[in-house]
Amino acid sequence: MYYPPPESELHFGNHSNSFFRKAARLLLTYKKAAPVIIDMQANIPYAPSKIPEVKIGSLFTKPEGKVLRSFNGKTPRVPESAFISEAAYVIGDVEIGENSGVFPGAVIRGDFAKIKIGCNTMIEDNSVLHTGIPMEIGDNVIVGHSVVVHGRKIGSNNLVGNNATILDNAEIGDYCIIGAGCLISPGMRVPDNSLVIGVPGKIQGEISPKQRERLLGGSQTYLELVKRYKEQGGL
Repeated sequence: MYYPPPESELHFGNHSNSFFRKAARLLLTYKKAAPVIIDMQANIPYAPSKIPEVKIGSLFTKPEGKVLRSFNGKTPRVPESAFISEAAYVIGDVEIGENSGVFPGAVIRGDFAKIKIGCNTMIEDNSVLHTGIPMEIGDNVIVGHSVVVHGRKIGSNNLVGNNATILDNAEIGDYCIIGAGCLISPGMRVPDNSLVIGVPGKIQGEISPKQRERLLGGSQTYLELVKRYKEQGGL
């Protein structure tokens, strides 16, 4: 449950930097939202003083128990074929493609700018997607556990390894593998078919035929997993 502090307790200092001013405005906008509790048994959101309802303020649920939240007039767009965990947080100008999955603990914040996720793409546990400029993630992408994506673009048929970080304005091509723990520096351009590892990330060459085959097979495995999740309650 989140109760925003009174406005008198918000202190932004005398920062002239536009980032701080933008962050301050964003925080004030979040403060306008009502406190929310999630009933973990019924998987229904409700305000503390009200009984469970389907719609409360800017918070919406779908019949399967998915929880999405509007922000500044923008509501996440999620097809029925996609899976959104009840423990994920998806807000604002977010578009998710067919058969994609968002797993527990993942946060997708389309509050500063639009985030578009393609078809058959998986955002695994505890990963964070947030950006100050429009972000696009392609089809058949696996974003591993605890990944931070703050870049501009991830192409299709990619694997982003656990705990990797993709920083501002970075762009990754198609059929790439970003190694576990790798740091993609701001503005870095990763060409198609690249293997990138290290901190900071360095291109080691092109992926092998076996690695390319794994990229194609991994997505298919997750598609079957998403179907099973949805069959067992749609959460």
